[in-house]
Amino acid sequence: MSSEIALFTFPEQEQAMVEDYLKYQVAYDDLIKGLNADLKIRWEETFIEFLVAQHEVYRDSMNLLVFKQQGIPVAFLCYSEENEKIFVSYVFVDLAHRRRSIGRSLFDCLQRLHPAKSQHLICPRRQGAAEVFYPTLGFQRDPEGQLAKSLWFMKPPCPEVNDDLPRKYRLSPQGHRLD
Repeated sequence: MSSEIALFTFPEQEQAMVEDYLKYQVAYDDLIKGLNADLKIRWEETFIEFLVAQHEVYRDSMNLLVFKQQGIPVAFLCYSEENEKIFVSYVFVDLAHRRRSIGRSLFDCLQRLHPAKSQHLICPRRQGAAEVFYPTLGFQRDPEGQLAKSLWFMKPPCPEVNDDLPRKYRLSPQGHRLD
């Protein structure tokens, strides 16, 4: 089964993201509905409306990693860069595709793109399974980073990226292709 991770940066690749959304609109909108259900948020929005709302918050520093299987988006990771830090605001894997290392693949890709930056994960609400998953990736609770009722996890920078990772986690220079 062919898989790939696509990186969209804003505003540079905003048009490419819109075109990708129009091509796979139902799949992207289903991802947002799934995320809202996981976060127990009850509002209807499209994936594009979600991105616009994120863009308002993060201005021009927003980036989006989209994991696709056979061309169809099944997971995404939304993050922004600030100095030597990466702030991950949303990670979501479609329910039918969980427990297949897709979330780990997204974070591995992020690590390869920014090996010298620490990663800070913002959890807007308690998420049972996710709170167990994040420490397996090297994240730790960051007591100094607590904001209101948010839970923050941090992962220190990793200047040396392990090239002995299994092939399915390796990225090619063109399109971040995975096998």
